Amino acid sequence: MFVYKPVSLIIILSNMSIAIAEFIDASTEYSKERNKPMPSKNHALIQMLLGYLILKNCFEKYTVYSELKLELFEKPDLVPDLCVYPKQEKDFHNDTLAMKEMPLIAIEIMSPSQSNEEILANIGRYFQAGVKSCWMVIPPLEAVIVYSTIHQYSFYSSSQVLKDSVFGIEVDLHEVFK
Repeated sequence: MFVYKPVSLIIILSNMSIAIAEFIDASTEYSKERNKPMPSKNHALIQMLLGYLILKNCFEKYTVYSELKLELFEKPDLVPDLCVYPKQEKDFHNDTLAMKEMPLIAIEIMSPSQSNEEILANIGRYFQAGVKSCWMVIPPLEAVIVYSTIHQYSFYSSSQVLKDSVFGIEVDLHEVFK
């Protein structure tokens, strides 16, 4: 049987409070850097599945990036959850920290702490910067809204095949939300 000595317990509690403080600092830094909250488990899963399905269906035509910073003329810069570019060559010897060229599609996945207004404001900024299509994923509704302009959109539920009419991309949402 192990008995904690008061000094050991203080060290453990001190280490726990340091770990909690480091997590809060990391979470705050993540939010500041990306201008959005830290993603949840559902958010992360949907992000991976959507990226995979777009690549699976359109690998020859498009390149999909996750969490890529977009340099916007009007600050702050934005970091969509996923962005779709015309097919690009891989170059692991030269990396890019922020893209000046806008993607064809920006995809935002709503986090529990985000509001519709917050994401819609980002979608408006994407369109102003030259993005041609934006998707807003709403996990609790198991739905995706595809915007072809800030005022024109199509709503897709989990039982439907999402069709981005601007780029001809199709995703069976049942494969995302099943």
